Amino acid sequence: MLSKTTWALTKGNDSLAGKAFKAKYGNFLNSSNRSLASPIWKGLQWCKETIQVSTCCTVGSGSTISAWFDPWIPSMDNHKPSPRLNVLQDPALKVHHLMFFNPKRWNIPLLTTLFEQDTVHNILKIHLSQADFEDSATWTPSSSGKHSVKSFYLTDQHNRFQDHSDIVWKAIWNLKIHERFKLHLLRIGSESLPWFSEVDAPCPLCQTSSDTLDHLYGDCIFYRVAWRESPWDLQSSILPSASVKDLINFVACPPSTLLPSFPPKVEFSLYASITIYLLWNSRNDVLHIGRPADLNVTIKKIKRSFVEHSQIGHLPESHPLQLSASQIPTGPEWDILTIDAAWNCNRSCLAGTMQHPNDPPILSWFQVSNEEKPLQAEAKAALLALSIAGKNGSTKIWLRSDALQLVDAILHPCNSPWEIRSIIVDIISALNFFSSWACSWIPRSENVLAHDLSQYGSKSNFPSLCYFQGYPDLRHSVTGTLH
Repeated sequence: MLSKTTWALTKGNDSLAGKAFKAKYGNFLNSSNRSLASPIWKGLQWCKETIQVSTCCTVGSGSTISAWFDPWIPSMDNHKPSPRLNVLQDPALKVHHLMFFNPKRWNIPLLTTLFEQDTVHNILKIHLSQADFEDSATWTPSSSGKHSVKSFYLTDQHNRFQDHSDIVWKAIWNLKIHERFKLHLLRIGSESLPWFSEVDAPCPLCQTSSDTLDHLYGDCIFYRVAWRESPWDLQSSILPSASVKDLINFVACPPSTLLPSFPPKVEFSLYASITIYLLWNSRNDVLHIGRPADLNVTIKKIKRSFVEHSQIGHLPESHPLQLSASQIPTGPEWDILTIDAAWNCNRSCLAGTMQHPNDPPILSWFQVSNEEKPLQAEAKAALLALSIAGKNGSTKIWLRSDALQLVDAILHPCNSPWEIRSIIVDIISALNFFSSWACSWIPRSENVLAHDLSQYGSKSNFPSLCYFQGYPDLRHSVTGTLH
């Protein structure tokens, strides 16, 4: 809980205690350890190192961020700039002193004078919103930028969890199974499953071998029969037996080529997770409650549970960010903007098309750019499309993208990822210039044209924005007008 107090001080807490700490010790992130400091302050210093490396200021107006001493450059290792040789680091220099205004942009000559070239390159990657909003401290381990005790703990204890990096955690969490079964798999994978057993004690279920996790999910007769009694009559020998971790990964990501007629992955993972969970329960019932081990009863439980969970079913994923048929804009006054971005570690390409409802594209474009991350490239592609639509005289636009995070950020800007927050501010400002607008997610299958154009543009050598009337034939050289 100390991290919550530390984070509050980092963000600039206006409470009486926060003001008292700041008056006595100064800025928390830049404060030094004092031997005569209060016990509370010494306790807060325990969190300081993790807070320092995980905090980055989001540049709004730039008037409250120290250009030299505050962390504000996301793509730098410590989020702080590196000065050129013999440059005096003025504590009064703020980030807004590094900008030109009307329109807001970076003062490149000044940046080049003060900072090393690598720092200048990373500063120029920061998008400056034309709308002024307050500078804020961002918790970088979280995509939302919001600090939490859980996130702090995982960040602080990162080295402890590296030993389990071979577990496909995300695949386990995305399984279409009950949360109880997911947690059981996660506990096994992280070696945090409680295991109480006497030394050299036999397996409580089969009484034929030692009571270990590897035996329970390997050689135990209960485990082997459970698979023979599965809907697919499988031999337990087809499952990984070298380690329980291999088994967990196998359950989360079953290979479709293992058997000629392998069961559907969702059903297989469901049956496997139920078997693993209920065998664990049966073992505990025998060991701690004294209930006799009964193979038939255990197999019936597994089968019944599998049938019950299968009957519940899983509806196809619905996307509230996708417009229903009745919500889709119609009419010749509407312009549909479909955008996409291609990205790799060296460059990105922003692409899009414009069309009227039920008509082929009337305009398409791409522009090579240098965004730091894929989501930033997608957001810049949206901003570019809105700029083009405004110059083209559009009054009503429907913005479409296959990037769920981007669409969600546009529709719910308060919860936008911190890395694109300043871009989202400009997108919302641009949208408000139109008399009507809509924004929705579309599947990749409906975004083929913009996707192909972004892929093509990322491999081209065009230096600037390329417009095309209609849609170019990508089988031949693109001969659009360069602007």
